[in-house]
Amino acid sequence: MTTLFISSQVMAMGISAPTAEINPATNKVSIAIDNPDTKSAHLITINVDKIDSPYTGKSLKRANDEVLYTPSKLLLSPGQKARIQFNYKGPKDDTERYYAIKWQDEAISSSDHPDSQKVTQVMAVAKISTILVAPPINPNYSAKYDSGKNGITNSGNVSFKAVAYGDCIKPSPETNNICQENSYVGPGREYVFKMVKISSKHSSLGFWQGNDFKTVNK
Repeated sequence: MTTLFISSQVMAMGISAPTAEINPATNKVSIAIDNPDTKSAHLITINVDKIDSPYTGKSLKRANDEVLYTPSKLLLSPGQKARIQFNYKGPKDDTERYYAIKWQDEAISSSDHPDSQKVTQVMAVAKISTILVAPPINPNYSAKYDSGKNGITNSGNVSFKAVAYGDCIKPSPETNNICQENSYVGPGREYVFKMVKISSKHSSLGFWQGNDFKTVNK
């Protein structure tokens, strides 16, 4: 006989990256997960949906034919770590594609009941969603500064992390009038900076192109 209980006094699984990117050279990426719980095992179930963008998260379909992964279900003992490998089998063109990795985390434990029945306890169920990005085969990094909006526009075909540093829009003694702000910006999208006054001569603006930092002309 199996008996189910629900409790919130457990720790959810750990995931190494809220956003992971497929390596274009191998069409693969692996994500590290762990069970920080010292008392309960965790049953992890994984599904992947294709989505329109990370900004809306609208599911288009299950991505079974475009993203393969193994294992799709595993049991992590207390303190155990594991790596899940994702293999991209989708289209290879000049379009960036996005997927939602949906992790279901069930904290479980079992014990022997005095009447010789095995009792299984589901302590809690957590659902976590992370983003998987498949970059275009020919990435084009391009950005434009919008002085009227104090923003940056991604005019290329691949996402980048924009970084601004310099004078604060709202100076305060706590910041010494020095602010830093960053955000991921998808293709065709604009990010308006809320903390850094980009037009100031003391401010700088740029973005990360892989491991290289590129300055954007103001």
